[in-house]
Amino acid sequence: MLYPSQPTNERQRLQALQSCGILDTEPEPAFDDIAQLAAHLCNVPIAIVALTDTYRQWFKAKVGMAITEGPRELSFCAHTILEPDQPTVVPDALNDPRFFDNPWTLAEPPVRFYVGVPLTMDDGLVFGTLCIVDHVPREITPAQLGSLRLLARQVTNELKLRRQIRQIQSTTTVPPAIDPALLAARSTVFSDVFTDVPLPVDTVAGRYRMGNILGVGGMGVVVSATDMQTERSVAIKFLLPNARFDQGMIERFAQEARALMRVRSRHVSEILDVGNLGNGAPYIVMERLVGEDLDAYLDSRRVLPVHEAIDYALQACAGVQQIHAAGLLHQDLKPSNLFLTRNDDDVGVVKVLDFGVARALPGSEPADSAQIASEGLTGSPQYMSPEQILRTTEPDVRSDIWALGVVLYEMLAGLRPFEGESVESICENVILSRPKRLSVVNPQVPSELEQVVARCLKKDRDKRFTSTQDLAHALTPFAAAPRLGRYAPSARTQIDRHPQGR
Repeated sequence: MLYPSQPTNERQRLQALQSCGILDTEPEPAFDDIAQLAAHLCNVPIAIVALTDTYRQWFKAKVGMAITEGPRELSFCAHTILEPDQPTVVPDALNDPRFFDNPWTLAEPPVRFYVGVPLTMDDGLVFGTLCIVDHVPREITPAQLGSLRLLARQVTNELKLRRQIRQIQSTTTVPPAIDPALLAARSTVFSDVFTDVPLPVDTVAGRYRMGNILGVGGMGVVVSATDMQTERSVAIKFLLPNARFDQGMIERFAQEARALMRVRSRHVSEILDVGNLGNGAPYIVMERLVGEDLDAYLDSRRVLPVHEAIDYALQACAGVQQIHAAGLLHQDLKPSNLFLTRNDDDVGVVKVLDFGVARALPGSEPADSAQIASEGLTGSPQYMSPEQILRTTEPDVRSDIWALGVVLYEMLAGLRPFEGESVESICENVILSRPKRLSVVNPQVPSELEQVVARCLKKDRDKRFTSTQDLAHALTPFAAAPRLGRYAPSARTQIDRHPQGR
């Protein structure tokens, strides 16, 4: 094994790195999202934003790696920082004289494939690397390497900004303005990350000015943007490469967008535009929401007053009613897909999100709706109806009514009606068990309301409400009037939200 030497500017490099104040800090989405995206783009199990300290390699962000640091002298990245302008590509560590007997190479599982891109600042100092790792030998494509370079550039922009802010904070004179170009570099999404499917550098369709990455899901990446025609803040979802080359996934993505554009309800996340980049890569433009989802809200509140829970349930019913009217079955209604925000009149509004596993309702016209969901278990087990789990009959609107009943039970009781230690045990409880009576868990729940929730959760779907209108009618007597929009997100909980692909 060849031990890495030190850069000739090691003293200055360490001083600059420490001046950023980033070592040993908590995980941050700005870095975590880049690591996740690197793993997705290159289809590897491990991706790391690694910073090279005096004696250690410290991981600011990581995917697929349990430890947070390792010895510098054993790290592959310590070799990478010696070449500020060149990535280190190791197709097979066993065949590389630097690493063939490295403990990481001989470990179980081993490091066999490694690519590291140096995080080089404007003054030539290298703080660390953005690297990807696999346990088997392989090659990296030029497109993937180009994408990693762009992602590494985004990391360095973050580091430059931290460094400049720290310098401003430490000065006693009038602080200089932060370089606008640096802020723009941070905010500009690296839309040509997908070099095999190039995107415009700054805009999409000549209309949407790109911003930061908001999140990455299993199927898509969502970025913030501004509609330059209206100056409205929006969110745009693109497919990731592993989904983009699946023709069936592309078609479902496009069908979902077309179907949901017909849903006009203030209680459904609004899709504003859809398009195609001209090379088989579709995108969806959505409204950008500020607030928090019901799941996060329940984490802090646990049990809601009856009138507040009914308020949210009635708004969710209104949104789901419009989804059904458009010929769609949501199939994944749960607190994390119900978003709490406020409208222009400062009234609390519930929005239904995320149609990643939606499907056409039985009997809807094929030309007007989309068979979006794939075969298999679709949805979240705690909120799935017995027929969704057993797949003995085709789901219909009563499956969504079951899920709304589960959500309402959770808001009133502070716990889910069906739980388990595994997916299998949860499914078994959904099919066979009865939940605890609401009035026992929460004595504030009227017996008549308890009966409404119990009817939503009938194993025999013929005994449930037949429509969201019927359910809303049964809930209305328990609502406070007039509805004042009680949800008020605190500054701590205000976040941007957007439907993410699975």
